[in-house]
Amino acid sequence: MADDEAGTTGTAGTTGTADGGTDADATHAARTAHTTRTTGTAEEGEGAGAGATAATGTADEDADAGAGGSGPDDAVLTGIGQAMMLLHGGDREEARNRFQALWERIGPDGDPLHRCTLAHSMADAQDDPEAELAWDLRALTAADALDDDRLARHDTAVALRALYPSLHVNLAADFLKLRRPGAAREHLDRARAASTALGDDGYGTGVRAAIDRLDRRLREQGA
Repeated sequence: MADDEAGTTGTAGTTGTADGGTDADATHAARTAHTTRTTGTAEEGEGAGAGATAATGTADEDADAGAGGSGPDDAVLTGIGQAMMLLHGGDREEARNRFQALWERIGPDGDPLHRCTLAHSMADAQDDPEAELAWDLRALTAADALDDDRLARHDTAVALRALYPSLHVNLAADFLKLRRPGAAREHLDRARAASTALGDDGYGTGVRAAIDRLDRRLREQGA
């Protein structure tokens, strides 16, 4: 695919786009900010996520052990956070291995919150655009399975309710990368409709910026 196509989350910060990587940076920040909010990990260099402090464990602990956690949520979310640290440290293969091990551990009937956060993060570690799309679709499916009771039991319920704009803007970027502007427009419209749940903070600003930039690119292509 041509280098001047819309940037996507999977290569943000490494390949960028012809216009300086702004689309990739914004959609990547939307994805990592969501992960930061749910795992409590710091993502260096991500505007929306930078400044967060790691709640438990360190990157060199085994993801399955969930070191420092006090329960099932801590163990899984800490493992996701540790893999994200590896990913943003440049070890994409090991990050994918960690994510895959966690995915198998959670299983198809696992907690939708864990499945959503993990799939959303796993998409960022993919080098193949079709694989990135597949993981983003899994994240959306898991998000749709979240109910109010589950959200109420999590200490970042407000942030989780605002995850849909991030999920849809990343799907829009995926589809645009795959030269499917119609599907990209559909998800971008959903992202904009859901963006009313965003706050006036770094996360909200990053997601809205991603929506606006992708919208401009789609309009340039007549979509």
